[in-house]
Amino acid sequence: MVERAKRIHFTGFIKPIKDPLLVSGSTRIWTTEEMNQIRLGIIPTGMDQRWIAFMEVNTLYLHQSSTGCCVYEIRFREVESGLGHIIDVAYVTNDKSIYSCDTNNETERIAMEKSIRDAYYI
Repeated sequence: MVERAKRIHFTGFIKPIKDPLLVSGSTRIWTTEEMNQIRLGIIPTGMDQRWIAFMEVNTLYLHQSSTGCCVYEIRFREVESGLGHIIDVAYVTNDKSIYSCDTNNETERIAMEKSIRDAYYI
C-alpha cells in the first residue's frame, strides 16, 4: 500500500504560503480517479521531483521540493453531479523570491493546473 503524504512528513522543512494572491476559478473537472491520485500527495524520492504535495480535507498544498516554500493552496469541491471535483478557491504565492506568478490571472490559472498535472503525471 502506498503511504499518503501528510504535513507531518515535512515538519520543520515546509513553509506556509507567503503573500497569497487569489487565482481565478477553474471549470476543469478533475475525475474521481485523478482526485484519488491527488489525495495521495507526493513525497519526493529524488532530486528530479519538483513538488511536495499533500491534502488536508479538500485543500491541496504544493510546495517546492528544493526550498519547502508553498507555491499553491488549492481547495477543491465536488461538482453537483458527483462525477468529479473542480477548484473552488486557489491561491498562489505573490512572493517573487519564491515564484514568479503571472499577473494575468487566467495565465496563472493555466500554469497552476499544469503544475498539478505535471506533478502527478495526469
